[in-house]
Amino acid sequence: MGDRAVIEIHQEGGTVCLYSHSDGLHLRKVLAEALNRGFHRWDDLQYLTRIIFSEMTKGHEMATIGYGIHVGDADDLGPDNPTIYLDWSKDMQLDISCSTGTTNHLIIFTPTEWIEKYLP
Repeated sequence: MGDRAVIEIHQEGGTVCLYSHSDGLHLRKVLAEALNRGFHRWDDLQYLTRIIFSEMTKGHEMATIGYGIHVGDADDLGPDNPTIYLDWSKDMQLDISCSTGTTNHLIIFTPTEWIEKYLP
């Protein structure tokens, strides 16, 4: 049993998931750190996706297990923690959403709001 978690990234043309097998409880803070470091790439989701994955794997870059990239829905991966969704909309707005607590109600954040909530 792991502490699996997924960041599901939606953009025009498809969905990609960044997967962590054992850092699920920390993934919200990791995303905040990546968004903070990559603030100048919020309008370039290809680069931002790589920045997020680099932050997720920091210190484990050469490992052959623990992290992955999946094309498709997060549900295919069976996460233990609520999935975090990044949605790059047609109006060039990056929205982040996730469920909180025991409800499936999604709360929507801007990147700045996410950083303020999850970085000390």
